Amino acid sequence: MIDRGLENTSVTAVLIGLETADRPWVRYEIEKSYDRGNGLVGIYINGIEDRNRLSDPRGRNPFDVLGTNRNGSWIRLSQLGYRSYDWVLNEGYRNLPLWVEEAARQAGR
Repeated sequence: MIDRGLENTSVTAVLIGLETADRPWVRYEIEKSYDRGNGLVGIYINGIEDRNRLSDPRGRNPFDVLGTNRNGSWIRLSQLGYRSYDWVLNEGYRNLPLWVEEAARQAGR
């Protein structure tokens, strides 16, 4: 299902919650997106309050966990320039289109 969902895409937005970096299917989607040359953008959603006005602590960035081998060295995706933003602090409602465009440009799409 993930493979089909990535067809005809140029950017993959990763919503980062408390446990996102540890989820195998999220990791799979990020790896497949990287392999196919998609732009990647991470969006922390921990600051969004639920109906009880509670929110989760910030989770680990999967771009700091996942990486690739380059010239015999392992490099994190975050070191390759894949950026992450905080939905609340970075005004995601207003800036999401800019983040997606930046990720597409970075990927050459």
